Amino acid sequence: IQDLRDRVRGHDEVLEGKELSFQQLENQLQAIRDDLSARRDKLGDLRVRQQEAISRLESLKEIQAAALGGEDDELKSWLAERFLSDAPRLARRIQVQEGWQRATDRLLNGFLGAVCVSTTVVPDLESQPAGSLGILLDRRVKSLPSHQDLPRLLDKISAEGVDLASFLADVYVADDLSQALAMQDQLYGRDCVVTRDGVMVGANWVSFASESQLETGVLVREEEIKQLDTRLSAFEIEITREETEIQKLEVARSETEGALQAERSDLNRLRAEKTALHNQLGREEARMGEASQRSEQLAKDLGELENQIGKDHEDIATAREMLDRARQESGTLASRRESLLAQRDQMQQDISRCRETLAGLQDHRHQKLLEKQRLESARESLREQIERIERQLSADDQRLSRISAGFDAGDEPVEQLRGELAQMLERRVK
Repeated sequence: IQDLRDRVRGHDEVLEGKELSFQQLENQLQAIRDDLSARRDKLGDLRVRQQEAISRLESLKEIQAAALGGEDDELKSWLAERFLSDAPRLARRIQVQEGWQRATDRLLNGFLGAVCVSTTVVPDLESQPAGSLGILLDRRVKSLPSHQDLPRLLDKISAEGVDLASFLADVYVADDLSQALAMQDQLYGRDCVVTRDGVMVGANWVSFASESQLETGVLVREEEIKQLDTRLSAFEIEITREETEIQKLEVARSETEGALQAERSDLNRLRAEKTALHNQLGREEARMGEASQRSEQLAKDLGELENQIGKDHEDIATAREMLDRARQESGTLASRRESLLAQRDQMQQDISRCRETLAGLQDHRHQKLLEKQRLESARESLREQIERIERQLSADDQRLSRISAGFDAGDEPVEQLRGELAQMLERRVK
């Protein structure tokens, strides 16, 4: 049985290790599922945000194309005839420092859709286009040195192959309106100051633009289009990365589920074996316990038998002694027996006489009882006669009283009443 106990102990240790391994796999699988769910949620959010950005970008591009004349079929035909369909627009070439898009939009808003053309291929301008169109040559502009030692908007802008001095030579910049107003006394003629918010200040004037006008500026829109392009690229990279991670997690989940299923099968087998071993050990221990109890009971019974044998030997010795004494006393007992038998006969005779006396006494008692009943009956009859006489006497006394009362009143017939009275007195006396 010790070997069986060792097997059970070793099997329990193996099962405990398997259960720990199974729990670790379950935790690992749950972590993979949680991570997979979180990444799917994140992927869904990224795709929603990507779709929103795509929708916004397409909308902005349509608006931008319309603002730059790209949707005007007649204008497109006019440019195609002059081989300018692919000519870049100013808005595509200009680069503005961060924060100055609104100011540049305010000043160049009407010319940002201009077509940039090389001086070597100046188009035939005899036939004017049907729509609004600006043409900007890559010619350098002669300009006088600035007479103001102030920051200029040109310093915030760069445009490849385009000289914007003809537009912005006399335009200065200020961070806000208060700074621009402080610079107003230094302005001459066509000089003006523009703020980051697109407010323009001249030597003797101030011009404000509405918020919606500034928000829908070509450069602001172009900047947003570039930002959306960048965001979409980032979204694409992040979505690809998340999809890759999800695929890896799905593979890991599948592998872990397979390993978990194998572990579950082993665990179920080990649990079944554990149950069988424990049942077997229980049966063996029960059998061993029963054998031990039986052995203890047999030992106890053996001890009791030995004690009983000893007592029996003592009883036999005592019985032998008593037998010897009885043999010695047997003569005395015989004579005593004869005496007792004689006493018994005498007592039986006495009992017979007592029984006869008792029978006579019982007959006498019965006669007395009958006499008592007769006397009680006579007494009851006398009591009834006395009661009847007393009732008669009471009635006679009442009648006598009435007669006496009538007599005293002198009523007649007196003789008759006296006769009745005498009779009544006579009965009373009797």
